[in-house]
Amino acid sequence: MARHTVEFANAIIRTDDKELIDLFSPTIWPALTDNTLRRTHGDSAFFINECKGLTIQHNNKEYQAITARFIKTTKLKRAQYYNESEGLIADPQILDSAPSAVFLLILNNHKLIYLHETAHAPPLSQLEKTLSWLIKTTTQKIIHREYTARRPKKDKISLRKLQAENPQPDVHIIPIPHEGSISEFVELFEKIKSVEVRLIRPNSEIDINPFFGMARQEQERIKSKQTTITQKSPDGLSASGTKNYLAAASKQANARVSVTGTNEAGKKISGDNEKFSIKTYISTIPTGLVSIAKKLFMEFENLTNGHPIEKPPHATAIDTQAQRIAQTNNWQTVRIEEDDSASSD
Repeated sequence: MARHTVEFANAIIRTDDKELIDLFSPTIWPALTDNTLRRTHGDSAFFINECKGLTIQHNNKEYQAITARFIKTTKLKRAQYYNESEGLIADPQILDSAPSAVFLLILNNHKLIYLHETAHAPPLSQLEKTLSWLIKTTTQKIIHREYTARRPKKDKISLRKLQAENPQPDVHIIPIPHEGSISEFVELFEKIKSVEVRLIRPNSEIDINPFFGMARQEQERIKSKQTTITQKSPDGLSASGTKNYLAAASKQANARVSVTGTNEAGKKISGDNEKFSIKTYISTIPTGLVSIAKKLFMEFENLTNGHPIEKPPHATAIDTQAQRIAQTNNWQTVRIEEDDSASSD
């Protein structure tokens, strides 16, 4: 029986003074619901399909979320195939293919749950690139539309000023780590030569670890666009210390971490957040996008209840904004019970 991988990540979309919830209505929602937008790369195209907004009611709490399919269209090419009686046979063929994933993004806590719906589904890194491209393209459309509308009028504005008023958001989809996987990964090293932590400006979230919290405060104080903390030793860093350091740095998925070193054979090895991310597996995918979303929500809830994922406390202001977004766009309300079997839509 096939098993489908589910990944968990933190979605950070922000400019200097606005974050995901602020950018959602003017930029993110239009970008995700414009079915004409396709990001191309070689013979492949990546796009969002069937994007829906949901208000999820669970355990006397309410969450606003969006769910959609992330599709990669591509062409599979073959030059030949093998036949036992005739050996290799030349037979060029081209076949259209469209592997897909389904994601659920919870606006209240900016956590993203990602289901590999088919074999060869596009990875999380491709979703990050596509979201960045979609939002950038939509921002450019907004700027051009405003510039065109105001150009013949007395209140016309320069294109440069409009670009300054509508900066391009940074988009980061950072996998949430698993401490057990961090430990297993570090054990692969005979010598750890360096550990690098690149702090990403988060959404509304307070750093639990005081060291990284202070580093972020300094980052904000001096208006740093990028802060990287590097630990190195030619003699090799402590394995146990590295495990604790990586766990602290990556726990809230607000930093990109990388480790380099050598294994027992002296071969260089390295890894980043994706090497030790939390994954679960489901054998049966429900029918219908909303039912899949309910299933993914419960996968997330089960992990927060068991504490592999630390759920940030609800921020009242963000909850209020999320509720307003759902009401304005008339999002569907779905109720999830503890024993919900996620039937079809």
